[in-house]
Amino acid sequence: MKVKTRVKLLLLSVAALFASLALFAGCKIGETTAESYLKDKNALDQQVTYYANGGFFDNTSNTEKNIYYKPDSQIIVNFDKVSNVSIARTNYIFDGWYKVELDEKGAPVFEDAEKKIAKLTNEAVDLVNPIYIKEKEHLYFGAKWQTDVRLEFILVTEDRQPITTADGVIEYGQPVAYKNFGNQSSVQVNNSTAPDCKSVDYTFYEYYADEACTQPFSGTVQKPAEGEGNPKIYAKYIKGQYTMVRTASDVQRMMYNLDGTASYYFCNDIDCNGLAGFTLWFNAKTNVTIIGNGHTVSNISITCDIRSGDKASLFGTLSSTAKITGLTFRNIELTATVIPNAFIDSMHLFVTEAEDGAQFENVAFNSVHWKVTANESVTIGNIQKLGGVYDTGCWLFGGMTTDAAFLEKFSTVTVTDTSLSMGPRNQEVVIAQK
Repeated sequence: MKVKTRVKLLLLSVAALFASLALFAGCKIGETTAESYLKDKNALDQQVTYYANGGFFDNTSNTEKNIYYKPDSQIIVNFDKVSNVSIARTNYIFDGWYKVELDEKGAPVFEDAEKKIAKLTNEAVDLVNPIYIKEKEHLYFGAKWQTDVRLEFILVTEDRQPITTADGVIEYGQPVAYKNFGNQSSVQVNNSTAPDCKSVDYTFYEYYADEACTQPFSGTVQKPAEGEGNPKIYAKYIKGQYTMVRTASDVQRMMYNLDGTASYYFCNDIDCNGLAGFTLWFNAKTNVTIIGNGHTVSNISITCDIRSGDKASLFGTLSSTAKITGLTFRNIELTATVIPNAFIDSMHLFVTEAEDGAQFENVAFNSVHWKVTANESVTIGNIQKLGGVYDTGCWLFGGMTTDAAFLEKFSTVTVTDTSLSMGPRNQEVVIAQK
């Protein structure tokens, strides 16, 4: 972490600021040299020298900065309130300016003269009480730094293999990222924010307090006392490229993009109660991979219109590359209105069709209820009314002659407590149950 404290290159009266040191270092102001300009402003003989003491000024290699003042001007000591100069040191926190120790001749004493590391006294520059520079006075201030303790995110993979990133390979057990504490007493860790480390062959899954990944962690990490070292959190990555599904909004985004090519990975059970905007899929193919990991999505509410020519279902047509495994849908309420006089190609609750190669395994639908408002002018290809009775042998899954045939082919798919109501508005009656 770079902590920057900014100061102005100053040529001060009590309230006035002038030009920068770079200007005073040999260039001319019109036809006047910097030295002449300072002398004319009565600022040549009052000076404060700042030593970065391991840091650097202005994102350069400069370790020393000189600022000139008029006599009796107030020295800037609260550098956060001015600009134009920065001081930074990677992985350190700026801890204030201190007066530099001087020798018997009044020259600064250095711990490392080559690197301009000034030896500091115990006297901090007071940020509250103003300091006024005297005529012909030269003051020396040095930066004091604290090591910035940081939280380490340690790589864990189930196969103990390294991951590959754009910046190279990271081995198992090595840090994938850091989070500096800075001046904060704690930092937050949340699975919704992955480490700043994107792998091309693995995906971040979850944080843990232990290397064995038996204690999921999400919360506050306190800054350790000085000398205790950096705390560690373990970042588990799973093999493959996935979009993680952790929240109801993630479910909604997934359902909006079923015709894409992404792979989705469920990390937990998800309650979608209160989230609007879900809809059925019309006349489209589902190409995604959804790995449910045995989790449940519950309380989805869908309201939509169905028009002539539509093929409508929750997942559309499963393409030959689609894969949905290990997921339960519970408590789904669908309310559909069929436009009068419409001819609906097909209207299935879950799947319009499953092409050869599609994988649909260990998927369960529990407590799913579909209310369809449709008057007598409506024709639905797979749910026709013959002799006053609806044919409902194929209302759950399309692409085969009956729902029973579909469930025989995809033997690990289960449907329980599911119903279809149909009829004119406010007169819908249950015509099918499973």
